[in-house]
Amino acid sequence: MAEYRITRTGEGKRIEPSPQEDLYFKITGDDTDGRFDYVEGTVRYLGGPPMHIHHSYDETFYVVEGELRFKLGGEMLDLGAGDFAYIPRGVAHGYVNVKQEPVRGLGIFVPGGFDRFMEEVGQLPPGPPDPEKMRELGEKYGQEVVGPPLAVSLGLVQQERQA
Repeated sequence: MAEYRITRTGEGKRIEPSPQEDLYFKITGDDTDGRFDYVEGTVRYLGGPPMHIHHSYDETFYVVEGELRFKLGGEMLDLGAGDFAYIPRGVAHGYVNVKQEPVRGLGIFVPGGFDRFMEEVGQLPPGPPDPEKMRELGEKYGQEVVGPPLAVSLGLVQQERQA
């Protein structure tokens, strides 16, 4: 049975999936009997994941500070402070910070356990991730990469090649 939990400022399970992103999981599925994860994140300039689909998780994203360019399905949207997105499982999505100022956001994943996927992604070697390793992790955690990061598809950076 889950018990109450207080997570103070600066506390949480810290994961750095890329040099442009910091995540603090304030609570995870391990703490909530698998019900949900709650994460605070910072996305720096040109940071953001590849386009992806969660097959096992519903996601919410709330922008606290800054502005992110989101692609949800086929629609491109800018979300600023106070904006909220609900992304049900099965919807392709990604985001990028196109401004110099860092973006702070909050997210909830239902059910919990997304932190485990992000932890393994954060342990990959620096640089573009090996597509085969990402496919393996995706199968393990119900994720699928369906395109490059928005920074690449928008022509803001060039895709680095795997050796």
